[in-house]
Amino acid sequence: MKKHTLQILRYIALPCVLSCLSLNADDSSDAQMDSGMQNGDKKHFRETYEMVKMKEITPSAGTAVQGGLDVYVQADYILWHASEGGLAYVDHGGINAFGSTATSNNTLSKGQVLAPHFKTSSGFKVGLGLDFNYDGWDLGATYTWLHSHASSEYSAPLNGTNKTLLGGAFLITGATTDLFLDVGSVSGSADWKLHFNNIDLELGRNFFVSPKLTLRPHFGLKGTWQTQRFNVAYNQVGTAFTLVSQANATEAYTATNVQHYWGLGVRTGVDTSWMFTRNWSLFGDWAIAALWGQFKDTRVDVSNVANAAGASVLANYTALNLKQRTHQLNGVMELQLGLRYDYWFSDDEYRFRMAAGWENQLWFSQNHFYGLDGDLSLQGFTLNFRLDF
Repeated sequence: MKKHTLQILRYIALPCVLSCLSLNADDSSDAQMDSGMQNGDKKHFRETYEMVKMKEITPSAGTAVQGGLDVYVQADYILWHASEGGLAYVDHGGINAFGSTATSNNTLSKGQVLAPHFKTSSGFKVGLGLDFNYDGWDLGATYTWLHSHASSEYSAPLNGTNKTLLGGAFLITGATTDLFLDVGSVSGSADWKLHFNNIDLELGRNFFVSPKLTLRPHFGLKGTWQTQRFNVAYNQVGTAFTLVSQANATEAYTATNVQHYWGLGVRTGVDTSWMFTRNWSLFGDWAIAALWGQFKDTRVDVSNVANAAGASVLANYTALNLKQRTHQLNGVMELQLGLRYDYWFSDDEYRFRMAAGWENQLWFSQNHFYGLDGDLSLQGFTLNFRLDF
């Protein structure tokens, strides 16, 4: 009995001794780690760097083409809808004048505010890049070109006061800028044009975070130069006050706005790709930028007045002639989502890519026309073709 008791105690004591030794070893390891951290972060970082510099922690998902130059070229067809806020140029009704005839029970029908009818326009992108033989990094540049045009017109008489609005509290009506006193605009039009040029230069690394998911963080520079033109025309009939009062006169009033803008700043973002197979993937990209730039704006308003008989009373009368130059920091946000197909050929020495997606770009506070303010929006379909060789 005593012999069996000693054997049982031996079986119980042995695991306890091993557990104590293990705990002592863990305490010793923790103490060494604490001692190493107390010796300074530089030593700890150096030891860590020496340990990992020869290891591939996040395998590169770049396009290291076998037997090639690791260069890529790409071209995109874009079909984008460009629009800008703050370009309302006329309101039709919806405003009452407070005067001696105003009553508390006065009813007012709902009016309408008119702005240019923005449309989709075709453009393109072209790009060139190089995949470095250094940790999977790549460098690329992309140029974007887009010209867009929007217009609107009306011909119905506009009743009420303050009929023709152009920018904040600035009214093209009454005796404020034009030569007519509180009369209705019988017709008018607005025309907006955008010439958009942009270059993105980015340095990034494409790598696997799982067998089916890749990430490509990138950073670099963004540069742009743009021109916008916004021309508004009004035709009015009524009493004109020129050198003498002209009853039943007609006026053709035009406001010409031109804006030149350039900007340069830092751009960063992340490209993601979820791979269904080796060839097919769903991608989602985003980027943000902050651009320091210059807005140079001019505005010239001209009036031409004719009397009831059609004879010219006042020709090319300049009612307004202004210019302004502003320097400021503006933000840009970019988003894209789409489907991609990669095809490797010639013993994997070349790769062809085709991708289709929907792209959004929001340029904050891009409308700097005199008295106006608004954001520039670009969105639409993008079709990409790329060749790695």
